[in-house]
Amino acid sequence: ALGINKEGSWLYYIPYGEFGEGKGEGKLWIRSINVITGSTSDKIAISEFDMNGQANNDLGFVRMGIDGNNVGWIVAKENSSGTIYLAKFNADEQGNGTNPVLVGTMTTSDNDDASFANGDIAFDNKGNMYALSNSSGEATKIYTVSKANLDAASGSTTLQFKYNVVDHDGNGFEKNVNGIAFSSTGSLYVSAADGIFFIDANTLNQNTQGQIRIIKRGDNDKGIADLATQYHSATALPVSYGYIYAENINGQLEVYWQSLQEKQTQSYT
Repeated sequence: ALGINKEGSWLYYIPYGEFGEGKGEGKLWIRSINVITGSTSDKIAISEFDMNGQANNDLGFVRMGIDGNNVGWIVAKENSSGTIYLAKFNADEQGNGTNPVLVGTMTTSDNDDASFANGDIAFDNKGNMYALSNSSGEATKIYTVSKANLDAASGSTTLQFKYNVVDHDGNGFEKNVNGIAFSSTGSLYVSAADGIFFIDANTLNQNTQGQIRIIKRGDNDKGIADLATQYHSATALPVSYGYIYAENINGQLEVYWQSLQEKQTQSYT
């Protein structure tokens, strides 16, 4: 479980093992490490935070994301009961963690909590949560929670179904998914068991529910699991481009491009 503060300087993570994912009676440690200095030592941001209160059941799925306001969010699921929990804490530019709070529980709008077993969460620039989820050998889905609903969260919060994820050929994407992160242009990168995948921003931002296509961009030979980024893109670029090329003419660089579609665009600088 990974997240990066909004300054892009500290990586927060939840270790596997004692008080980590899958062990510790629902208790978590959150640690941070400075990615600017390249330090090999980390520090404890939050110790023994109890994700499920008095339940004391072990956790399976545990994922974390940090929004554009440096609020860290944790989504975790109990192995035994299948209950999905939501918590939050405050990150900062020094890699500290403060005010951990168990917000409540979560449930999927399509009543598919049982398949919420693998995946990750990410946040756009408006503070909306995107949750990627599947279970081994089953359909992959994207859920969302609006910032307004997160801010008001208490008791049970709904993960609103948005898309079934399909592959390049339009077949259901049934490979284990591990991480999602926004690019600077509002697209999503996805890490899965057998590759790194891409969801185009223009497709992601369409307003209809249904299917969304995922495209493979490379192998996952290193076994990358979770993903994290400081980008919190709100929308796709307002221009769709065709060809782009440049040439040197008498010592001056001239750039040529073709715009295929423009939305609320006035000029280029």
